[in-house]
Amino acid sequence: MLSWDYVSMHVAMQRLILGGYIIVSAIQPVTLILGVFTYLLRKIRYFGWLIIILLLPSLIWGIWGMMQYDNLLMAFLYEMGVLELDISKLAGGYTPIRVTLCTGYIILVNAFLLKFLDSTDVAIKKQEKREEEQQITKVKKLPFPKSKGHVMNIGTTGSGKTLYVLCEHILPAVQGKEPLIIVSGKNGSDDPKSLLNQTKRICAKYKRGLTIVSLDERETERKMYNPFRNFKKIQMVDALNAMTEFSEAHYESAFRNWSMTILELMEIGEAVFSLPMFLSFYRWEDFLKRLEIIEQRKNLSREKVEYFLKAEEFAEIASGSYSRLKELCSVESVIQSGKEAISIRDELRKGNVVFFDLDSFSYTKYTRQIGALIIADIRNCVATLRIETRCKVCLDELGSFCDKGVSVLYTQARAKNYQIIASIQDTTNLDSIQPGFSDVLLSNANIFALGRLVGKDASNIAENYLGTYSSVDTTRKSEGAGLDVGEAGSKRSVNKFRITPERLHNLPDKHVVYINKTEDNKLYEAVMDVSILPPISQKKIKSQKRKKY
Repeated sequence: MLSWDYVSMHVAMQRLILGGYIIVSAIQPVTLILGVFTYLLRKIRYFGWLIIILLLPSLIWGIWGMMQYDNLLMAFLYEMGVLELDISKLAGGYTPIRVTLCTGYIILVNAFLLKFLDSTDVAIKKQEKREEEQQITKVKKLPFPKSKGHVMNIGTTGSGKTLYVLCEHILPAVQGKEPLIIVSGKNGSDDPKSLLNQTKRICAKYKRGLTIVSLDERETERKMYNPFRNFKKIQMVDALNAMTEFSEAHYESAFRNWSMTILELMEIGEAVFSLPMFLSFYRWEDFLKRLEIIEQRKNLSREKVEYFLKAEEFAEIASGSYSRLKELCSVESVIQSGKEAISIRDELRKGNVVFFDLDSFSYTKYTRQIGALIIADIRNCVATLRIETRCKVCLDELGSFCDKGVSVLYTQARAKNYQIIASIQDTTNLDSIQPGFSDVLLSNANIFALGRLVGKDASNIAENYLGTYSSVDTTRKSEGAGLDVGEAGSKRSVNKFRITPERLHNLPDKHVVYINKTEDNKLYEAVMDVSILPPISQKKIKSQKRKKY
């Protein structure tokens, strides 16, 4: 804050000027002419110097005159510190002209002090603005490009969060041949500026392989997806569990037990896992038929058969999940088990960029189911795929497809050389998954890249995640400029936002506020440079009617 206090200075000036001029006017009234003249020249640039130049001879003249009157000096010493001096006693008698001149001068001084404090209000605001600007370093290029900390990228539509991911993460990863996984919850087929189409141009420019799994049938380069290819039984159960919703915990427990029982029987029967094959065991009557066939073919013991028959209770409780899983096996589904179906692990080993193009607008429920499988597949890669260089995992529009498994991914990924870059418009969708879920993800983020924010996110992030700094707050009462007021204001120690919520609310497009809490914990602001991206073609993509799941 300010190194000196305007309010305290005002009080000192108030007493000095008022006390001095009452004495001077009592002795030599003519000195008031100088005061009036000074006030009339208040708009001149060197007004302050004029006060000093004109006041000094007046004071010298007044003090010299005061020394000629012993009684007057004693009266002043007796009354020192009291503003309401008895002018008639000091002057040696009632002098209307002197009283009038003193009163007029008091009005002028009061006007001066009001003007002084008005100007200090402006100075204080400017100082506070300078302090805020000192908290943020404006740069052309954001620092720490090799940082492995998890990133939370938040910004409303059009603020520039997609540009941030492209310029700061996807482009460097493609150029540097780093492993890269991208999941977008917003279909980008029709938009040449979309994350999908810009990633295509970047990979084409730098001759990097790109594997696309898309819910849009118009995407000619799309591949089928088999997330279960590299899963163990417990991982399959976790993935299947993530795709379904349960109103109560005992339904979820029954589903997990029933799923594990099915997988055990499939393993004994040497059935190759696929989602359609799994569902062919799911209903109890179908399960019994399969059990009978496998019992005869594998010569199962009676104890083993009894073990499987005890699962009927779980099968009955979990039967409601059959239809939800069946949706993923439709003809149009990208979830397939053929040789052409890809897995993330296999594509990373080939050195390809993996892009999942989902569509939360047209296929809301289906996108969330697929998203749960993708997150489970990424977790499998983190657990089993050893990589030497950093692997970037860009999750765009995370709230449209994520599940609770994301929080586990955050806690495990960094130690295994995986960096999560999550992009969201706001935290509302995250909290709809589970109350307080956004705070879990925000707390696990080491880096914040913020565009323009809306709603409560600006104040929440400014206060709880970007931090504050200690300062001194100066205030004054609205009537504090009056000569008859003893206390004009106050000072107190306060904590202020390093960046205010208002500033986050009003960030221009393409501006990003950045902080790396594990490196220097400083705030930076940069403007995204779109010129480093490959140029956008002007050809329009023809729209076609979509099928819905």
